[in-house]
Amino acid sequence: MDLRRTARRRRSHRLDPADLRLGDYVQRTVGLKDRLGKPLEAPTKAGQITALRTFFRDCREWEWLPRRFDPLRALAIPRSITALLGPDPRVIADEIWAKLLWAGLNLDPADLPQTRSGHFYPFELVRAVTLTCRGGRARPGRSR
Repeated sequence: MDLRRTARRRRSHRLDPADLRLGDYVQRTVGLKDRLGKPLEAPTKAGQITALRTFFRDCREWEWLPRRFDPLRALAIPRSITALLGPDPRVIADEIWAKLLWAGLNLDPADLPQTRSGHFYPFELVRAVTLTCRGGRARPGRSR
């Protein structure tokens, strides 16, 4: 067996997540008209790799694959993708922020959903979290 030819074949069949585009490997493209062919977002790429890694981990656990294959190492999410993951804060318009502020200041126990046994969280806790988030606008980056 020619090892160079085998390595070349492996490289040609390798799937690079950076090359994935919306609509690849699907049969139905009904809801994708305007987005068809655009590159996948970083969280989607990471999710696809994680699903593949989980599949191969299960195959290894069920002894369908040899133990020497480590899917965590072989299918690690590339740094180029992990660098793009993380929070993506958005600016909230002033009029929306004013509505949220007013709702937080005028919060009543009747505004919260109830189960048969009462409120899921104590009203005082919800009120404290509401007021904490409300104060985050005055000092950006402080309430994390």
